[in-house]
Amino acid sequence: MSESNTTEGNRCISEDPPKCPNKFHVDGKHCVSPQQPRCPDGQHFNKKDCVSPQKPTCSGNGIVYNGTCVSLEDPICRGNYKFDKVLKRCVSMDGPLCPEGSSLKGEICVSDGGPTCLYDSIFNPAMRKCISSIEPLCDEDYVLEGDKCISLYKPSCEAGQELSVHQLSGTMRCCTTGLTWDGETCGIDKRDGSCPEGTTPAGDRCQSVGLPPVCPKGSKLEDNKCISREPPSCPEDQILRGSFCTTTEIPTCNRPGFQLQGADCVFQRKADCPKDSILEGGFCVSSTPPACPDNLKLRDGKCYTGELPICREGIYDGEDDCTTGHPALCPERTTLRDDKCVSDRPPECPSGSALTTDGHCITSEDPTCQAGIFIGGNCVTGDPTCSTGYLRDQKCVSEQDPVCRDGRVSINGKCAGQEVEQCPHGFIPYKGECISAEKPVCDDPNTTYNGTACVASGPKCAEGMILDGNECVSPELPRCGPGLKPKGRKCVSEKDPVCPQRTELDKATGDCVSIRPPECGSGQKFVDGACVLADGECWDFEYCPAPGHF
Repeated sequence: MSESNTTEGNRCISEDPPKCPNKFHVDGKHCVSPQQPRCPDGQHFNKKDCVSPQKPTCSGNGIVYNGTCVSLEDPICRGNYKFDKVLKRCVSMDGPLCPEGSSLKGEICVSDGGPTCLYDSIFNPAMRKCISSIEPLCDEDYVLEGDKCISLYKPSCEAGQELSVHQLSGTMRCCTTGLTWDGETCGIDKRDGSCPEGTTPAGDRCQSVGLPPVCPKGSKLEDNKCISREPPSCPEDQILRGSFCTTTEIPTCNRPGFQLQGADCVFQRKADCPKDSILEGGFCVSSTPPACPDNLKLRDGKCYTGELPICREGIYDGEDDCTTGHPALCPERTTLRDDKCVSDRPPECPSGSALTTDGHCITSEDPTCQAGIFIGGNCVTGDPTCSTGYLRDQKCVSEQDPVCRDGRVSINGKCAGQEVEQCPHGFIPYKGECISAEKPVCDDPNTTYNGTACVASGPKCAEGMILDGNECVSPELPRCGPGLKPKGRKCVSEKDPVCPQRTELDKATGDCVSIRPPECGSGQKFVDGACVLADGECWDFEYCPAPGHF
């Protein structure tokens, strides 16, 4: 018998499971035959009885439903109403009605025209803001592409080199003329067993380090394009959000009785319904219930005839079949139990163990623990403790209440402020903040604001090394000298590229980012690439439910 190392309750379970003979399989404490129970020819076993292939029927135009007979015809509605099978009620064919020029959306009337904006701006439903008809502007020699300014000049190489693109990796490098970039190195097949000057033998290939292409001043290489370090600009009093210039104007609804709600102009009253009906689920539901013809009984949206289903063969079983009364048969030395043929012999356990009702083989061995004592199927070594706070429901709970910043308060474990409906002049509400139309500025003249941070021109490498992304790469292949480490088929400096003073390398973007954030005007703070009010009056609408519902 195998060693027992699992437990059931306070006993040890054998690792050898119970077994059944032949093709029988273990099911709890029984051996189940692979053969299904059999019925006489023309009948089938429905997991309970032998039943007729002919289903029970109802007289007339009735059908079997939930053990009785119901009419095929729907309940009847009075007047200009029809029966709705989902609501199981009578709904008006004339409503709900909305004012002219508006449509029903759920249970509210929404203007077909939507919110409007003044001057040269249009309403953007996705952003729920007034968007300028003027596209964001890029400097000369740049074109707008999405939310970035792309240089008209393609990445270039020094004399004696040409740009080579590896389609599979989507990367490009400058290679010595005649060599091609394979995603790791520039290379060419050997000719006459020798390699050109400036390349290193590597099997049947000659290879050299690929140099990153150069972009015009003020731009950086990104996705094989030269992208301006400065974001697109917007006219005065407009704010760049994504690829749009957002105005400080608040969208309005110019129809009387309609009010701005999200991206819609919503009628302040519910849609109208005919007399004696109420608006429910987008329908005008009659206060008069539906009725059944011919004195049939209405129940759960069905007209019940009161008759019971009949069987041509056998007896109706109260569900979906006609029972013939013939018992289902099982193979020799097996018995029908539930819907299976079960062997008269139980599964066998290894010597020294016994079968439980759950189908496990338990042994006479007592469980032991290497440390602690055995309680409830576990080895308990002591009581749990918390470094701070106290233990509750197997969790460590702090004795202090949650602390919220910026004047926010704790509500049901979340920090929330107070909602404002609009922002001061020169600001627009965006994701719960009042965003200033003024652009953030960088206090270091050697850095440029790129839309998220103040960045310098780029990191530099030690003499003789090449900047490749955010790494300093040696031009020598394939052996790596002191201070270098192999990476793929190139030698990489163990030291990171060096950024100008008061900046740090962001390895994700390859930029030298100022240690100081961009500066904003008085009473403002820099948040997610914009200057926002810092007085705590705005909050994030996305994380708080509707008033009165927590």
